[in-house]
Amino acid sequence: MPDGYVFVSKGNVYMTANCRKQTQAEGRIVYAVVDKNKRALGIRVPRPVRDTVWDSEAATRKDREAAVRKRDKALELKFRQTVKKLFPAAPDGEIPSIVARAMQKGSGRVGRTSKVDIERRATLAVTAAIRHRHTDYDKKLKDGMNRTKARTETFKQVGEILATWRGRASPAQKAQKAETDNADGNQTKPQAKLSLRAMRRMRRAEKATKPTLDLRSGSRSTSTQSNSRNPPSPKERRMYKLRTRQQRKTPALPVESPPSQGKIGQSLRDDGSEIEESDEYVGSSEDNCIWISSDEDD
Repeated sequence: MPDGYVFVSKGNVYMTANCRKQTQAEGRIVYAVVDKNKRALGIRVPRPVRDTVWDSEAATRKDREAAVRKRDKALELKFRQTVKKLFPAAPDGEIPSIVARAMQKGSGRVGRTSKVDIERRATLAVTAAIRHRHTDYDKKLKDGMNRTKARTETFKQVGEILATWRGRASPAQKAQKAETDNADGNQTKPQAKLSLRAMRRMRRAEKATKPTLDLRSGSRSTSTQSNSRNPPSPKERRMYKLRTRQQRKTPALPVESPPSQGKIGQSLRDDGSEIEESDEYVGSSEDNCIWISSDEDD
């Protein structure tokens, strides 16, 4: 051991941490002490540093212990509330033991780790408790089964209990309920209240089934789908274009005018002139039918 150095065993975080910091602040060396298996046993620091930290630790011990108890109590309360939130149907007698075991200091259990969010920690703690207390997991391990296989064989049972504690029905319970309902003849369930989306779908279906005028054939038809969702096929479009061209090329027949109410051979103009009225049919280049009325002198 170097001259002037003393041994400080591990276990008191306040002592080891502050001794290390003060020794390094003075520019001196901190020696780590390990056993033959390289496991840490403590540190060696100068005696004056150890004595100073020792006095400070004794003076602040009560306050630090009270602060630690307050912090641990807050962590335990938060963990307990999370377990109750995630597993509202869990037995009340199970929760205290689960929380106490998961939050035990120095155990290395998941309850006190800060690397995982609290909901995940609560789920893992409850899962472990169910596996050890409500299955034959420990018996399988004692019989020589490896850990992975034992967890695989108890996985289904653990999942069913987790679902029950969450307030949900497990797959086995759902199947049993379905069989019971079928046996009792309760296959017909009361019609649930339609949602707004379902009502809109029904209205669209009713509108789609109303008779509509088919512009392609000129007849009324009942369509189950809207034209926007059921566009015409390429063949139908070609037939529609061909039919339109044929209708344009067909010359329009003159329409007989209604019988005249005036004197025969005289003009119907209200100015009483002797100018005759005649109609001329003019065919345009666009194959449109236009009737033009023109007046000609005798």
